[in-house]
Amino acid sequence: MEQTAILSLPYIAASQNQKHVTHNEALRMLDALVQLSVKDRHLTAPPEEPSEGDRYIVAEGGSDDWEGWDDSLAAYLDGVWTQFVPTVGWIAWAEDEEAILTYGAEGWVLFSDYVVESGVSTWGVNTSADETNRLSVKSDAVLFSHDDVTPGTGDSQLKINKAADTDTASLLFQTDWSGRAEMGLAGEDSFSFKVSPDGSNWFEGISIDKDSGAVTFPNSSIGGGVPKNYLINGDFDVSQRGTSFTIAAGSSAYTLDRWLVTNDTDQSVTVYQSDATPGSTNFPGNPRYKMQLAFDTAPTSGTIRIEQRVEYVQKLAEMTATARGYFYGPSGSETLAAEVVQNFGTGGSPSSEVTTAATSLDVATIYDADGMARSALFDVPSVSGMTYGSNGDDYLALAWVLTPRQADTYDIVHMSFVEGNASGDDDPFERRSPEDTVSECQRYYWRGYTDDQGLAYL
Repeated sequence: MEQTAILSLPYIAASQNQKHVTHNEALRMLDALVQLSVKDRHLTAPPEEPSEGDRYIVAEGGSDDWEGWDDSLAAYLDGVWTQFVPTVGWIAWAEDEEAILTYGAEGWVLFSDYVVESGVSTWGVNTSADETNRLSVKSDAVLFSHDDVTPGTGDSQLKINKAADTDTASLLFQTDWSGRAEMGLAGEDSFSFKVSPDGSNWFEGISIDKDSGAVTFPNSSIGGGVPKNYLINGDFDVSQRGTSFTIAAGSSAYTLDRWLVTNDTDQSVTVYQSDATPGSTNFPGNPRYKMQLAFDTAPTSGTIRIEQRVEYVQKLAEMTATARGYFYGPSGSETLAAEVVQNFGTGGSPSSEVTTAATSLDVATIYDADGMARSALFDVPSVSGMTYGSNGDDYLALAWVLTPRQADTYDIVHMSFVEGNASGDDDPFERRSPEDTVSECQRYYWRGYTDDQGLAYL
């Protein structure tokens, strides 16, 4: 073998005379090919006054000294033109274009064209890309502008495409790589704005319906938005009727606002608005209050039913729903159950209530050594074929049913009732502002009082 396999550099033979000639020839070739930079790649004939060391890529149709040299490198060395035939993978800098060229099956092409036409699997700018983030940019700013070079239309669009309506196409904003806000088509085709305090629990602030363009505020009553949590006063903050209620055996009463307590045990019970433990890790959200049930005498039969009625029976019909509550009582195996009730109102059909037990309840006891959280899943029945009553008093109710059997206290904290399967969520509770909570409670109950002049107020 007399030359190298790749650049065809001549070897010096063992018994060769004038070895310096072969050595210098190899250096001459290396000088022409290493760190390759060419003057032009569009000429078919040599320039009239080349300078020593000038290099060109011969365009198609080479003539004169370049005849038959198409796509070859022509280097002006020692006063004559020398041909170098490229192989796949050669790279050169085109001085007149200020661009990188690469040689392959299609001949010499701009490296930028190769990237655009052939594509690359990943691309990192000032950082590394990976199989998930195939385009990664680390920069203080990123600029997208209209094309004023080609020129383009003057428009500029950023397109984010997803495969199906249940997939996600969105912009995610993070703090220290943990999500804090998201905008876009998040698992649906309606546009939404969501925020998160920790990257795990997400709250939808604004939703724009894909069919009507209607804007709602899901976690607020502002603008007619429907809150995520169908329960009002789930943290027991509002108690317009008072903070203590004694309910005899076999009786029921509205207690803390929106909460109906039915005592079907054989003992009276006192219901309190009681202070929750500040900073407790037994329940999320750091609520200020809890509902407390106190028995002076241990019941031997019956149940206590904690119920809230949601206006309009068609709410959540034909949907999966999740109820979440936090319960604590004395150690024991006293049972806990959950159910939803559909009442079609006065004159409605059916005339009797439709009661549906939870399809699953993760912990079916009031007390559990592992924690206070209880999650119940429901498949809420359809209202198809039913008739609403004429008085507008139809409702959907959520009820938790306790079976207390001890002379002790039982605590209930942080109640929620939401659409969908939220059993895996850390906390599906949606916190309303104090103003919204009071306003919603006052919609169903007004407390009157009389001042020292005998004037009545509501």
